[in-house]
Amino acid sequence: MKITNRIYLILLATILFLSLIIYLIKNPILGQLDKNKPILSINKERLYSDVKKLTLIRPYRNFRNISSIENSADYILNEFKKLGFGTEIQEFWVGKNKYKNVICSIGPRDAERIIIGAHYDVYGNQPGADDNASGIAGVLELARLFKQRNPELKHRIDFIAYTLEESPFFKTEFMGSAIHAKSLFEARVKVKVMICLEMIGFYSDKSYSQHFPNLLLSYLYPSKGNFILVVGKLWQRKLVRQIKRGSSPF
Repeated sequence: MKITNRIYLILLATILFLSLIIYLIKNPILGQLDKNKPILSINKERLYSDVKKLTLIRPYRNFRNISSIENSADYILNEFKKLGFGTEIQEFWVGKNKYKNVICSIGPRDAERIIIGAHYDVYGNQPGADDNASGIAGVLELARLFKQRNPELKHRIDFIAYTLEESPFFKTEFMGSAIHAKSLFEARVKVKVMICLEMIGFYSDKSYSQHFPNLLLSYLYPSKGNFILVVGKLWQRKLVRQIKRGSSPF
């Protein structure tokens, strides 16, 4: 009888522990959110305009269509320049073709950096509204909000539009983000965090409109694609909480 009770208690404790882990994974924000924080005036028309501009570029902005890659980079650069912040182009060659990362910087020049980036190229022949014109629109709008708020910064913030993030360069040394990361490493630049905006434009209230590559994740998260997921490494839990808390309107 005592053994049975012990087994029961162990099973109960295990279930409670797993339930807590699942809750913490699904809800990385604990405690009361700051309901008095100011709500930034995000311009929806401007976001739509950025996405529309990129998705209407023809031929499609994949690695083969160099002129379209150039046009995309020029548009992003001009939008950054309108803010009056420092801008630069990071050029790199892959084979006989030249590609560009577009960078906009604010804050103390030599301070530890926060990097906020997204990619502007697409896979194959498609307009790429969600993947990833939406991410670029988010980066541009964040830069505009910093211009609007004009906060005093202790970090340098780099807003970056990358290229060559899609196949056949995905997971290779020729990705724009890999080129940029290598340059930071070689220059011994201190980076506090890199925030990547990827496919933030999709929205659906339909069940099973959101799928996960891992079966476990499908049990942890909803099947409706009506949310934005903040993802980080296991040891970055505090940072994930801060980003989620900061991006919540509530």
